[in-house]
Parts: sequence; C-alpha cells; structure tokens
Amino acid sequence: RSGIQPVVCLNAFYTDTQAERDLVKKIAEQAFNSAPNGLTDIVLGDEVVLVCQDAFKRGNPFKSITFGTGITDLASQVKMSLLGNYVERIVFKTITEVPSPVVAGGTTLYNFFKNSTKVKEIVLGDCCVEIGANAFSGSSVTNVILGAELAAIGANAFQNSKLTSISLPDALTEIPEKAFSGCTALKEIVLPGSLMKI
Repeated sequence: RSGIQPVVCLNAFYTDTQAERDLVKKIAEQAFNSAPNGLTDIVLGDEVVLVCQDAFKRGNPFKSITFGTGITDLASQVKMSLLGNYVERIVFKTITEVPSPVVAGGTTLYNFFKNSTKVKEIVLGDCCVEIGANAFSGSSVTNVILGAELAAIGANAFQNSKLTSISLPDALTEIPEKAFSGCTALKEIVLPGSLMKI
C-alpha cells in the first residue's frame, strides 16, 4: 500500500513494490506479528511458495491478504492453522482445493477456516476444483466467490457458517448432504443448470 515503508520482520518483510515482493519465497513464522495497525493489506508475490506457522498472527486482523500464484496447495504450502482468524478478506489465485480440516491423535494438522472468527470474504480462482468437507463450517465467512471450475463441495462444507449468498458454478453437478445446513443468514443460492443432485 502506498506510504508504507519496507520493514524487516524476522526473515520476511512487507513492502509496497512488486520487485521487492518477488524476492521473498518464504514468509517466516510470526513474520507479521508486530506489524503496525496501519498495515491493512498484504499482497504476496508469485515467488512465495511457503507460509510458516502463525505468519499473519497479530491482535488486529488484516483487511486483506492476496496469495500469489506460487501457492497452489494449502495443505502443504501454508502451515498456518485458522488463517481465517487473522484476516477479513482472502484471495487465492491458484489453489486447487480448500481442504477438509485434519486432526490426528488430538492434534490439528491443519484447519484453515472451520470455526474461524474474522474472515468475511474468500475469493477462489478458477484453479480451485474442490472444497473439502467441513472446510468453512462454523466460520464467520459471509461471502465466497467461487471460480468457474469448482466441481466438488464436501459434506457440511458451509454448515453453520455466516454465509449470506453464494453463486454455484456450472462445473458443479451435486450439492452434498448438509452442505448449507444451519446457515441461518443465507438468503440466496444461485444454482447452476448443470446440477443433477441435491
């Protein structure tokens, strides 16, 4: 953003020039923990291929984070649980899937949005073909903009979320069980002509 000076923050930095952003390949653990409240929007360069644990964790959530084309797989490239607790709007250009939360032996391996409290809007690019089961259940998300290639939504994907409206793409042929159950704020679902099963 204009007027924000580059600031070194552990092994990463934030800046407002594309050339400097492209130098960063990894966002270090807690890199933005002490970022000033004046920093509201983050755009990751296309060279970023790894986001470490709690990279965007701070008391005051960011307004937006845009992930560049280097992030294609949330489960292996973003090591940050409850990403939706630290930002209000997230844009994913090239991820292929929003995975289901995974817990093993009582430890959460990853959970990006389930029961998250801050995220309001998520934009999924055309590369995203699947939303996993329970991916957004119980979350604060009100608006999800889906890419044209989304072909699968898992059971309970948006259950009990704050979703208000959603437009489903033509690539989708089925809405699974309880995908939108408990969405008391949901006022509109635009269904595609390709839908064969609800």
